[in-house]
Amino acid sequence: IIVLAGGAIVIIVYQLVNEKVKDIGILKALGHSPWGIRSVFMFNALFIGLFGAVLGAGLGMLASQYLNQIEDAVDEATGIRLFPPDVYFLTYIPSVKGMELLWLAVDVAVPVVMFGFFCGILPSMAAARKDPVEALHYE
Repeated sequence: IIVLAGGAIVIIVYQLVNEKVKDIGILKALGHSPWGIRSVFMFNALFIGLFGAVLGAGLGMLASQYLNQIEDAVDEATGIRLFPPDVYFLTYIPSVKGMELLWLAVDVAVPVVMFGFFCGILPSMAAARKDPVEALHYE
């Protein structure tokens, strides 16, 4: 899932670069450094990764706390047991609680944010390599 999310980040940032070609050309024509342009798109990739990690960790923590209640609600509504006791040999799904759950979420979220940041490297390098004359050619 993380690799798919990384691919999505690459696609999103490439699309952002393609939409901002004119702006990149203006910044380069005004003397902005390639590093400054690269950092704008790296920040976007970092923000997307951070948003996804926080949202995913939050929803995952919430779902893990109420997994048994969710299973009971699905069973009552549809008659289907998501985790049948005869298959999983469990009468309830155990979950981690308290600070241990928080640290587990942080342990997952930090690499996800880092991966999101690294997925922004290629698109940001493409943005920094844009030729200002070519970018402003049709304006």
